[in-house]
Amino acid sequence: VREALLRAIDVEGMRKALLPPEYASKPRMEAMCLKEHVGCAWTAPHVSYDPAKAKELLKEAGLAGGFDLALATWGPAKPIAEAVAGDLRKIGVRASVNAMPINVFQTARGEGKLQTMATQWDNAGGAPDIDTTAQFYFPPSSRNYIGDAELAAWTAEAARELDPKKREALYAKIFDKANAERYIMPLVEFPAIMVMSKDVAVDPNHMKPEGFLMNRLSWTK
Repeated sequence: VREALLRAIDVEGMRKALLPPEYASKPRMEAMCLKEHVGCAWTAPHVSYDPAKAKELLKEAGLAGGFDLALATWGPAKPIAEAVAGDLRKIGVRASVNAMPINVFQTARGEGKLQTMATQWDNAGGAPDIDTTAQFYFPPSSRNYIGDAELAAWTAEAARELDPKKREALYAKIFDKANAERYIMPLVEFPAIMVMSKDVAVDPNHMKPEGFLMNRLSWTK
């Protein structure tokens, strides 16, 4: 069923619709990490877009008639969640989007109330090491809806390993298994917008995890 859901999502179409051409023309992410991050590695690409195969898989699972699915999301990920829901409805999954404020989302996630989610992650504010992402998703915690003991053990081992090549090999195992088991899939990168000017003033009271809103920036006089 997990594979059916992921095969139903037109990632390339979504990237073309939601990203600037400069970003959309780049190869999609194949694992939950970017090569720019230290330790990021994988060998197995993710599933391809194949709605016909997705329908076959649902039929094999005894769900040819589809099922109801609540897709939780927050912040700027809402348009992505809506696109995902639209793709899922094309294979008979009756997907709905529940967009929440970040604090409501985090509370519901921590209480185990989310069925599935389209969320966003910035690798802990741009930390250059992939351990931050692995620690967020795979060890036991209220954030971890996967519950794979092997992934948790490998993540702990990778965090202790100091040899770069051995660390990379461990993370390749982690992200390859996450791909193979269809636990999680990257969809769309958010373009980074950086303002570098001494004439730009930022409202210091604007503290939101979604990033600064453009109307909270102004020009100094």
